[in-house]
Amino acid sequence: MSGSVGVESGRYVDLETWPRRTQYAFFRGFEMPFFNVCSMVPVGGLRAWCKAEGVSFTLASWFACQQAINGIEEFRCRLRGDRVFVHDHVRVATTFLNADSTFRYVHFPYCADFEGFVVGARAAIEAPESDLMEAWPDVDDVVHGSTVPWLRFTGLTHARPKIVAEDSIPKVVFGQVHTVEGVEVMPVSVSAHHAVVDGVHIGRLLQGLEGLMGRR
Repeated sequence: MSGSVGVESGRYVDLETWPRRTQYAFFRGFEMPFFNVCSMVPVGGLRAWCKAEGVSFTLASWFACQQAINGIEEFRCRLRGDRVFVHDHVRVATTFLNADSTFRYVHFPYCADFEGFVVGARAAIEAPESDLMEAWPDVDDVVHGSTVPWLRFTGLTHARPKIVAEDSIPKVVFGQVHTVEGVEVMPVSVSAHHAVVDGVHIGRLLQGLEGLMGRR
């Protein structure tokens, strides 16, 4: 698979020279360090392309998310004890709806090209072990995702582990596509740990998604 990553690659941040060391130190000890932003993102361009090419809009959306996330270093930063690790690449780990309306978690392998991404994503969806929520891998080179196509949300919160401060994995949720003043839009929720991500970075991510999904 072109562009796939099978082993962890990255580096630890030098906290003494890191430009955001002040923000990191300030938010690192917060009991609830995550913050959330929800926005409507134009998706008409991607929807039209998916229809013309006969490909899954959901998988195309997660590929766009993978591309946009990886273009912003702060979204690849993870807290590890008293250190910060920056992954070279991160991948999508998302919920997948079962036939009985329960869900499971699926890890999509990272791939730099769309065709390879789709092949890897479909293989992950069809893998028998993806049925077990307890098999969720203990890794942090991911962004946690979810799709709720029946909701036009304007705000969103997440279930959290008891030790919230140690969970530094960003979370992205896609909602229901609908039309506003003639423009197809989709609600997008982004949650991130404030020790490694600021509002300006979420703004860049949403702009990146708009560029990838809104253009015709």
